[in-house]
Amino acid sequence: MLKAAAGAIAAPALLRAGPAEAALAPDAGSMLIIGFDGVSAAGHSARALAEAMRHGWAGGVMFHARNIGDREDFRGLVELFDGTGRRPLLAVDQEGGDVQRLGPAQEFTRFPRARNVASTMTVEEAAALYAAAGAQLRDIGVNFNLAPVADLDDPGNPIIGAYGRAFSADPAIVAQYAAAAIAGFASAGILTAAKHFPGHGHSLGDTHEGFVDITSTFQLAELLPFRDLVAAGRTPAVMVGHLAHRYFGYAPASLSPLAIDGLLRGILGYRGVVITDDLDMDAIRNLMSLEDAVIASAAAGNDLIILSNSVDNDPDLARKAVNWLVRAAVDGRLPRSRITESAARVRQLKALLPAEAEETD
Repeated sequence: MLKAAAGAIAAPALLRAGPAEAALAPDAGSMLIIGFDGVSAAGHSARALAEAMRHGWAGGVMFHARNIGDREDFRGLVELFDGTGRRPLLAVDQEGGDVQRLGPAQEFTRFPRARNVASTMTVEEAAALYAAAGAQLRDIGVNFNLAPVADLDDPGNPIIGAYGRAFSADPAIVAQYAAAAIAGFASAGILTAAKHFPGHGHSLGDTHEGFVDITSTFQLAELLPFRDLVAAGRTPAVMVGHLAHRYFGYAPASLSPLAIDGLLRGILGYRGVVITDDLDMDAIRNLMSLEDAVIASAAAGNDLIILSNSVDNDPDLARKAVNWLVRAAVDGRLPRSRITESAARVRQLKALLPAEAEETD
């Protein structure tokens, strides 16, 4: 139950199970990046999530547009979550252009959309730009940027091309500039996630709004930036989109073992962290319950699961999601190894953070 006055979660047992099952809970929690409501560290939703993190029921926070107030408010939120003693992943979408959560209102420099970066800057200039952007994130305490976009540019696409979020229509140029972005942010101590595997650039729909089948529009060239980034060991995380394809059994790639274990890890040889796009998007919400989506995404091979908690916000979502994962492992719907292996990859990802980020461990 929630303590409304204190804004915290009480600590009931997660499961009526033995110690081996209960021991899975912290590993399951480390897989979850959870959202919350409000812009203040004094808000009930933020305090509830912070308390859940103290129990090990979430490994990170997603800051959505609805969480961005002024600089002082945002810094207070970062300090709240960073003070939980769990070295959380503090994630935000900071691509540049139209997708930049932190801007002048928070004393951040507005930087260009990806298409403009690639068309006006050298690769070296782009790396310097992203290093400066990363330094601003680090200064306020954010450590995980859900970028860069490694999709191909297609002006007819309603969610990538329409906003200039892709660097180019040329896969080689996309790979070069995405690598520059990753390196620039890394130089400032910021983790990144190349997105949206296997490629959102030529899709005809927006996964925020519903089911998107890319079978008829997908081109093998869309895989090439991801292939090049993986081959060069450039990206610490890859975000998988909710993009359905016949090859994946018409399931979204984010829920498909064929997409993640078969294509990304198997054929491309990727060994790093795989992260879902937000499971609160309509492409998933319209297909199944959130519980089923969490279990399916873990079973498919995702190591980190984003739950923006933006639909019917639930301050107790972190504890519930841990329960869903552990119960699925207990009853055989989810191999326990999925949880333990993902937790190990997440620990390896966090080990890439600057040394001072480890002080609360």
